[in-house]
Amino acid sequence: MYRLAANVMGALVFGMLWPTVATCDTLYKQTNAVAIGKGTADGNIIHWTDCSGGNAKDYKKPPYWMEKADNCKLNPRSFGLELRGDRYVVVDESAFSKFFADAKSGESVGFVKTDESVQLTYRSKTLKIKTHGSPE
Repeated sequence: MYRLAANVMGALVFGMLWPTVATCDTLYKQTNAVAIGKGTADGNIIHWTDCSGGNAKDYKKPPYWMEKADNCKLNPRSFGLELRGDRYVVVDESAFSKFFADAKSGESVGFVKTDESVQLTYRSKTLKIKTHGSPE
């Protein structure tokens, strides 16, 4: 009896907590990441909101497409980066190559997070990805 009650209670608690876990996606225009937020696909339309759940806008596929991710945490690790000393380096090529395809592990990268965006700089290229508000 106690085991059944514990299992039912565990399922109820898990069910109540699960929807509160925030996952965020990446919106791309052709090959460039343009926003981080939350998206759902509906045929050839992507329904998009920013990380706060606001600024709803629809995007047509193509040229837009999205990839499911969990990067609204907006920490360097979400992008495949790690702080070593006073610089960020690529530690997960698979994650970082979604933003710069030719990056290799160990290479230095610029990472700047603001209230509105994340800016990644690799070699001489800079990519600014919106996290609040709508991309162009």
